Order: sequence, then C-alpha cells, then structure tokens
Amino acid sequence: MGLWSEHVVPRLTDLALGTADVRAVRARAVERARGEVVELGFGSGPTLPLYPAAVTSVRAVEPSAVARRLGARRIAAASIPVQHVGLDGADLDLPDATADTVVSTFTLCTIPDVERALREVRRILRPGGVFLFLEHGLSPTRRPPAGSTASTASSSAWSPAAT
Repeated sequence: MGLWSEHVVPRLTDLALGTADVRAVRARAVERARGEVVELGFGSGPTLPLYPAAVTSVRAVEPSAVARRLGARRIAAASIPVQHVGLDGADLDLPDATADTVVSTFTLCTIPDVERALREVRRILRPGGVFLFLEHGLSPTRRPPAGSTASTASSSAWSPAAT
C-alpha cells in the first residue's frame, strides 16, 4: 500500500468520522447491539464507547495497521474486551454462528467483494443475531421506507432468517 492509503486515509477517516454529528448517528445505529459483537471496519474504534451495556465483547476486523494503532487508547479505556481477529471482512477466520451482532459503520463501500463479506456476516451470526450497519449513501435500486430520512434508511438491522 502507498503512503496515502496506508498513512493518510486512516487519519482523515478518524477525523472526518469522529465529529459529534457522526457520533450521534453511529450511536443510534448500534443501540441494538448485544452480546458478542464482530465489528467490520473497526478503524480506530470510534464506535467502541457507543456500545450499549448489553455488549459483552468486540472482535475487531480492520486491515489498517495505522487505524489499529490510533485505536489503542480507546481499546485501553473500554469497559468491554476487544480482540483484533482479522483484516478482511470477506474472509473471516471465525467459527460459524459465533456472533450475536455484527456491526459495520461506513465500511461496506470499502470492501472489494461486498457480496462475499455479506455471506460471511450471515455465516458468523448466531440464530436470532442481527447485522447493524450504517452507510453514507442510499441504494440506487431501493427507495427508503415512506417517512424515513436518509440517515434512518441507512441505519438498518438485518436478520439471516429474513432472507
């Protein structure tokens, strides 16, 4: 990886997605998280202090070494244990049915094989588990539900039983 993508992008992402407005939307997106969480695109850990008390652990998937270093203070200050478990959301080295919740905030657009990543999410979710995600854009093929805004349409839960 080059200087820009390896050193600059993680720092810019940390700053741009660390604002109070983004924190508020991110907190809303993860308010239903519970139990053992796998977070795709953990980054520097900006979601970590926003998890509700029902979360017992976080397994972090993050390809950037710089982002992992930037998150060291958040991890040290967290009341829940965090373990880095992989680099690629499309290739998770985790057993089947290992997570109660999978979280992805502003990450799916960065995964080259998003369909494979979503299959991995489904594989690692326990029965009754949820996939909570927050993205910065709306699907070009699906309209948000009547009465919703872009932020509510982008924050969603997905259950493998629903597919």
